[in-house]
Amino acid sequence: MRHPLGRHDGVASALRAHSDETLMRAAAEPGVRALLYEPRATANPFCTTLRPVIGVRPHLEAPFRQALKRDARRLVGPEHLAGAAR
Repeated sequence: MRHPLGRHDGVASALRAHSDETLMRAAAEPGVRALLYEPRATANPFCTTLRPVIGVRPHLEAPFRQALKRDARRLVGPEHLAGAAR
């Protein structure tokens, strides 16, 4: 992003990005719970642009969150996004 073309590409990519709600709807699949990685202010900027979505079978969500420990709080489900804009 040090060069003007890189900055332009970064801005253009951000403008093309889909909302969190659109990503979660696209990831919706029967038998899988979609979780969005919600970065904090100190998070890797790469994740604020790409908005990672993780699909987890419902019975594995609790063990998955336990394994992530404190980082599990950054995973949010579609109910967290209802009506919220990014």
